[in-house]
Amino acid sequence: MYLIRKVAGRKKGNGLKIPKFHGVLHMADEILNFGVPLEFDTGDNESHHIPAKVAARLTQKIKENFEESTSKRFIEKEVLDLARMEMNGKFLWEYRNGPQVWHESEVIAPDAGNIAVTNRTIRLGGVAFRTQTDPFSGTHWRRPVKKLKAGKALPRVEQDLIDFVAGLEGKMSGFLPYVALHSTYTHDRIIFRGAFDYRDHIWRDWVVVDWGRHGQLPNKIWGFVDLRGLPADLPHNQQLNFGGIANLSPSIYAIVESTELSPSLHGDVNCDIFVRLHTEVGAKTDGFVSKLKFYLADVEAFVDPCIVIPNLGGKTNSHFWVQNMRKWAESFANWLRAPHHMDHMDRLNDNDDTDSDEE
Repeated sequence: MYLIRKVAGRKKGNGLKIPKFHGVLHMADEILNFGVPLEFDTGDNESHHIPAKVAARLTQKIKENFEESTSKRFIEKEVLDLARMEMNGKFLWEYRNGPQVWHESEVIAPDAGNIAVTNRTIRLGGVAFRTQTDPFSGTHWRRPVKKLKAGKALPRVEQDLIDFVAGLEGKMSGFLPYVALHSTYTHDRIIFRGAFDYRDHIWRDWVVVDWGRHGQLPNKIWGFVDLRGLPADLPHNQQLNFGGIANLSPSIYAIVESTELSPSLHGDVNCDIFVRLHTEVGAKTDGFVSKLKFYLADVEAFVDPCIVIPNLGGKTNSHFWVQNMRKWAESFANWLRAPHHMDHMDRLNDNDDTDSDEE
C-alpha cells in the first residue's frame, strides 16, 4: 500500500478511498486462509477452447454445417499433431510401458561408451565429443565422436574445458580408449544439461551437489563423462586422482564449476529467498574471469536441481542462489506473521505525515 501511494497517489475524487486499495489490507489473511491467488486463476479454464477456435477458423463458415465442419477440422488437426509427434520419436501408444523420457537428436552411437537404456530413458545423451592433442604444439582440440549432420557446424567450446577433458583422458589412458564429453544426463526422469549447442544455444543447468564435509552447494554443469569402465578397487599405487576427487571410482561424473558462499557485504539486505555465492575461478584479469576452474562431481551426489542467477552489477563470478519454490509459501507466511512495526518507510513527500496516517 505504501508503494501504491508512492507511485500512483490518486488526488481526485475520493483519492485512494476505493475498494481496490482497501482490499490490499485483506490479502495477507486471505492467502493464509485460502492459499495463493494463483489457485483461483481461471486462465487455464478460459484457454481450453482455443483449439476449437483454431479449428473454426479453418472452415468455410457456412451456417448450415458450421458445427460439423469445425469438428472435422478439429479431429484432422489432432491427427496431424499426433503424426508429427510420432515422426519425432514420441510413440504415445506406448504409454503403458512406464515412464518415458524423450530427447531430440540424443541417440548415441554404440561405440560411444557404456550407455544404459531402461524404458527408453537415455542416461547419457547429447552430441559426444572427444579430445585430441597436436603432437607438435601440444594444443588440445576436440572432435565429435559421431559424424555431425550435414550443415551442422562444430560448436565453440571454451579452451579451459577442452584442456580439462584432455587432462582427464590422459589419466584414463591405461583403462579407457578415450573419454567422451556428453551434454545430457537423465536421472529419475530429471534431465540435466551442460550443453553448448542445444538448439543452437548454450544451456548449462545448476545442481546442488553434496560435497560431504564441505556441505551442499550449487554447481554449474559443463558436461558429463562416463568413467564406468574403470576397474573397481585399484591398488593404492594405481589410484587415480583428478578434478578434486581422490581415488576415482567407476561412475558417471559431471564436470562442474563449484561455488562458495560469499561473505556478507555492508548494506546487504537479509533475505530468505536469495543466498549470495561466487564460483571458484582459475584466474582473473582486470576484474574479469580469464581462466575457469573445473571439478568432477559424481552424479550420485546430485541432491536437487536449483536456480542460480548472476549478480548483475556485482563481480563477474558473483551469483544468487534462489530458494526452492517449495519453500516460498512457508517463507512468505513467516514474513506475514513477523512483527513489522519496526519497518522503516521514507516519507511519501514533504507534506506527508506518516505517524498521523498510521494512527
